[in-house]
Amino acid sequence: MLRFGQKWWLIGSLALMLAGCQRTETPDTGQISPPPEATPQQKQLAKSLEAWNALKAEYGDHYRYETRFVSWTGFRSTTTLAVRGSVVVTRAYESRYQNDAGEDVSESWTEEGAAVGSHESGADPVTIDALYSKCRTEVLTQNPQDNMFHLYFHTNGVLETCKYRPLTCVNDCLFGVSVDALEFLPFKND
Repeated sequence: MLRFGQKWWLIGSLALMLAGCQRTETPDTGQISPPPEATPQQKQLAKSLEAWNALKAEYGDHYRYETRFVSWTGFRSTTTLAVRGSVVVTRAYESRYQNDAGEDVSESWTEEGAAVGSHESGADPVTIDALYSKCRTEVLTQNPQDNMFHLYFHTNGVLETCKYRPLTCVNDCLFGVSVDALEFLPFKND
């Protein structure tokens, strides 16, 4: 007999399987145009991308966003990325954890210009548009029989979390992207 949570997971998984995984992309704008048989998640992502493009049209393509990671072990990190005209111009990273001796350990750094991407730690130096693409092509394409999906949006419609978790994994198993904070920036013209 299925428990309550398992029943809803099974219903959601069946709905994903039956809805299909086909997507189309409009070449000129990169916007998602889901076919009528698209999954509910694909339709939600397409609507969110429309909201994101509307905000960029209103405020410009200059913004800063944060993505955070928190582990059950106590490790936590925040990567802050600044984007100007579709290029990541700054990436800052902070992390904290306790070592085996109980001492607080931290790391922080900032990259600018050509140095962006030079550190191995931290979130990838990509735009929010690239996060939408990764959500569409790497997360929502995972097998719903083997994974649980986490798809959430901010109140303004912008993507907040697009991750999947293999059902066989318990700790630190969320894979995908997140936009934990977003701020549009006023850049001066060069």
